[in-house]
Amino acid sequence: MAYSLFQDAMKNRPRTGDFFPPASTIASAGAFGAILGMATSGVTNYGKVKAGEITEEEAVQDTLNSGAMSAGTMAAASVAAHVVRVHPVIGFAALAAVGIGVLASARKATQQKEVEEAGAAQIEVEVEAEAAG
Repeated sequence: MAYSLFQDAMKNRPRTGDFFPPASTIASAGAFGAILGMATSGVTNYGKVKAGEITEEEAVQDTLNSGAMSAGTMAAASVAAHVVRVHPVIGFAALAAVGIGVLASARKATQQKEVEEAGAAQIEVEVEAEAAG
């Protein structure tokens, strides 16, 4: 049963032979990501500007940064989806490696932030002790 499902999956996969999707597909995905990222960030930043939390220049910069990050994310996702579809074993192995790397990076950033916060709290306690003493 499982073997026949695998055979069916292999028969129905794209037979382009190209490891990566066409550049136009990647560019289209990137453009869509940029539009989506800038739209959502723009709406959020509009509210922040109206509330006086950030300046208009900061809102524009944040919106452009969000658009660039979203474009890169969508382009990478289109490549990943294509690789998994055309070369399932390689694609899944690559996605697993990237996922493990992202997880390790996120954990390291969280640990670093905790260390910085603990150091700041210790300095605050020492300053209060000196002021009281």
